[in-house]
Amino acid sequence: MRGRSQSGKLAESVTVYNLEVEDLHVYYVAGVLVHNRCKLGENMKNDENGIGDPGSDYHAHHIFPQKYKKYFKLMGIDINEADFGVWIEKHEHLSKARSYNDEWYRFFSRYNFDMKLIRELSLLDAIEYIEEIGRMW
Repeated sequence: MRGRSQSGKLAESVTVYNLEVEDLHVYYVAGVLVHNRCKLGENMKNDENGIGDPGSDYHAHHIFPQKYKKYFKLMGIDINEADFGVWIEKHEHLSKARSYNDEWYRFFSRYNFDMKLIRELSLLDAIEYIEEIGRMW
């Protein structure tokens, strides 16, 4: 099933669960690629200045990845703010998520993942890094 996604309506309702896996936003379960549901998408849907819900073919993408949520929090960044997200076609989002996380790994590696050093950083430092790498996803 890798590389493909499916959706549809079931004849009967079933119980589903919304799980959040710490430090992982996209992961495999029994060989199926799974994407964590997050607050960002809801915030973007409800943002009066946004475009609303673009539909099931799109994912809410964190400009500041969930994987490094605790570090961004130290910098005063709430990664789930609607202004820090963009809607991206889901297949593209899933295919590029890992390389984007790798970019942010390099950023925090500059500071040896030292919380004291990272606490000294700000939103401006993060924006400058986005400009340096030339991408937001």
